[in-house]
Amino acid sequence: MALPEFYRAPMIHHLAALFFLSVLSAAPVAASFFDTFSLKPSTTADRSSQARNGVVLVAGGCTGTLISPNVILTVAHCVGLEARVPRPVVARAPDCTGLDDQVALQRNAWEYPQVWYDTSWRVPVSFGPVRDMPEKVLFASHYSLPRCADLILLLLAEPAPRAIATPIPVLRVTSPEKVDALLRYLPTAMLRYSGWGKLGNGLHTPTRKTGSLGYWSENRCSIFALPPSRGNGRRIMSGDSGSPLLVRQPDGTEAVVGVLFGSSVVDEETCGTPAPLPPRAHGTYTIVWRQGIDGTDATDIGAWLEQMVSDARGAMIKAAPEAALKKFLSHRITLRAER
Repeated sequence: MALPEFYRAPMIHHLAALFFLSVLSAAPVAASFFDTFSLKPSTTADRSSQARNGVVLVAGGCTGTLISPNVILTVAHCVGLEARVPRPVVARAPDCTGLDDQVALQRNAWEYPQVWYDTSWRVPVSFGPVRDMPEKVLFASHYSLPRCADLILLLLAEPAPRAIATPIPVLRVTSPEKVDALLRYLPTAMLRYSGWGKLGNGLHTPTRKTGSLGYWSENRCSIFALPPSRGNGRRIMSGDSGSPLLVRQPDGTEAVVGVLFGSSVVDEETCGTPAPLPPRAHGTYTIVWRQGIDGTDATDIGAWLEQMVSDARGAMIKAAPEAALKKFLSHRITLRAER
């Protein structure tokens, strides 16, 4: 399958970035790095620009990222079950053995990953840095869920105007060598937080916030990082869920490498123990290139993003629940036959 346009152009930059990473891979990280960069104590109000407005407010309470003109990437737990298609009695849950925490966060999703499902209510997505004065409000009419990961894609009923917001590319890394090079680069990279987390007093932030972010460690499924410290000493607040982990690329643009879902080490037996262990106050981000996991139905996140964004950029798929179920069941039958 050909890469969609928004993936294809950034891939040139990604190749240049990974060449750059290979040069940096042998460089040691200075011991003072976390003191000088990752532990900056506060956020600041974000400005309005086409690139910055790619970070959006989802359903008035979570953060998301515009990754193509009409697709938002955020976390599944921010979209209530009431917005999703009810699970048919005959639909079998996917095998997410060893990923129980992710399944709970995703609220026991049964949906087939390669299908756009109708939302039962239009999920609002607000663009711009000011909560009470959005520059544009669009509505998501469809959604797609991967298996065994707290992520969701929302399909907007109409594309976001480029005059207001431009998509932020998702970093697509496939080979183990490039993954290793990237992970060696991240501790020294310029990483940025952007989101709608509440203030230290628990009130909604009136503006989108931004700040420097420090890498800590990773395992097979997640990146552990240090978003800016808030007034109460916490690094993650309600409303931060779904916020992107943004990395600066050599050409000055940013790309998404992770999506925040909480502040804990989940599914450690399957995903591995991060080394070093993150401090108590940290952010946990789903890796956007997480591959499938042997012995489970866990979705290859990078391949899922690529396929669904490609679908969204072509004719918009409006699969009725009956059609989606038929596709889901036929796929399960095929899998059983192959086994």
